[in-house]
Amino acid sequence: MADFAQILEEAKAYEHADMLDNIAIAGEFAIGFDFAMLSCRELGITPSTQLLQSMMGSPRCEKGSHAYEIGNALLRKTKATDADNEPPGTVVRD
Repeated sequence: MADFAQILEEAKAYEHADMLDNIAIAGEFAIGFDFAMLSCRELGITPSTQLLQSMMGSPRCEKGSHAYEIGNALLRKTKATDADNEPPGTVVRD
């Protein structure tokens, strides 16, 4: 959760970062992931693939939640962008 708060702070979205910190302090991690992903989407922020995969692997990232759906969409987008940047002749496998 702290990594998402840092990303929001770096984007100067201080109110979003403070809200996320408060959600984490309250121990509401599933809601925190939803809030983080909704904030990132709203602000046009794409977290790193590693951070997204870490969140998606968390038991607190519930299948069907906003965090799960947005995270999957961002991972697909990142994968497509990576494939577009591959040199000609490179095979990209799932």
